[in-house]
Amino acid sequence: MRPIGWVLALLTAALLAAGVALNVAAPFKFGSIDTTGTLSTCFTGEPVFTLDGDWQSLLPADARTSSPGYVPLAIILSGWLYDQTSGELRAPNGQVKARNGDRVRIEATVVAVHGDPSPCYYTLGLKLGDVQTE
Repeated sequence: MRPIGWVLALLTAALLAAGVALNVAAPFKFGSIDTTGTLSTCFTGEPVFTLDGDWQSLLPADARTSSPGYVPLAIILSGWLYDQTSGELRAPNGQVKARNGDRVRIEATVVAVHGDPSPCYYTLGLKLGDVQTE
């Protein structure tokens, strides 16, 4: 094989490996939502959103039937904080964006999550975009 052939083969292998690594590391996205709902917690104390509307249509068919009716907050924005003691979701500047029981408008993406354990022991969650109280 000519030297250029080896370079192309190595480059192709490196790009394929990088693509596989990104697919494994990144959560699988099901769809974006912009809806209203209520901030609360699940039995483990982690934040969840009970959403209005037909958000479950974004889920795969097998997950629609077993959905618990709420979606855990799986990926929070950098600098944001959910304080379990006070039940507050805070922005990086410390501003309280929502408290448990608040009605909110949420922009997020439904994603598959895998952890040990997953938030609220559920394999789907929300990657938060923005939250505003209503």
